Amino acid sequence: MIFHKKNRERCAVCGKEIQHKYRPMDEWTINGFLCGDCHLDKMKEFYIEGKKPKVENCELCGKNLESRDTYELHKGLNLSSRVCAECFEIKRKEVDKKLENCITCGKKLGFFRYNPRREWNIDGQLCRKCWSSHNMK
Repeated sequence: MIFHKKNRERCAVCGKEIQHKYRPMDEWTINGFLCGDCHLDKMKEFYIEGKKPKVENCELCGKNLESRDTYELHKGLNLSSRVCAECFEIKRKEVDKKLENCITCGKKLGFFRYNPRREWNIDGQLCRKCWSSHNMK
C-alpha cells in the first residue's frame, strides 16, 4: 500500500486530468484547481475585460464622463472618484477659498494661520482674532 497511485485531480472547468495545478483568482469564483489551458484562457478573459473603457459618471453632478475631460480623484479636494472639468474647478475654488480665508469672519489670511482645536468642530483655518475669541469661550 505504500506505492499506490494518487488520485489525479481534474480541472474545475473542462474536467481534464491536471498535471500542474493552477489556483484560480478569487474574482473568478471557481472552486477547485485549473489546468494550464483553462487558466490561460481565464487570465486572458480577465485582463482583456479589464482594459475595456468603462463608462463613468461625475461624482458631483452625475454627467457621463469621457477620458479627455475628467480629473482623477484628488486627496486635497476630498474626492473619492472621477469628476468632470467644471466640477473640478468649482471644488478647487471652494477648497482654495477655505484655505485662504478665515472660516468664521471671511478675512484673507496672511502668513500666520491658526488651526482650530478639535473640540471646536470647525473645518478650516482661523485668523488670530477669531482664534482668540474661540479660545476665550
